[in-house]
Amino acid sequence: MANDFSTLSALTDISADLSSAGTVTSGGTGTVDGQSVVILKAADGTTVDIAGAGTAYPVQVRTDTAVHQLSDWNGVGTFTPPPNPIVIPSTS
Repeated sequence: MANDFSTLSALTDISADLSSAGTVTSGGTGTVDGQSVVILKAADGTTVDIAGAGTAYPVQVRTDTAVHQLSDWNGVGTFTPPPNPIVIPSTS
């Protein structure tokens, strides 16, 4: 199960990932979910779509095996606890 999250942790430093992917060039412009983006393309085919307006946050990362959507920067996500959670007794 931990492997399911390995690609998410690999996205924490996109600039390092791109620098190890070879030369980065302009891939032009486009849209992701209706948002204008500037596309950066690495030599290995990885692309990072950067918001074209407002703060230049990465919006999407595409590799040869996956597409990662990135959104809600600096936001707090919602969490719904599972039904019947396991309660661990306190040792204090």
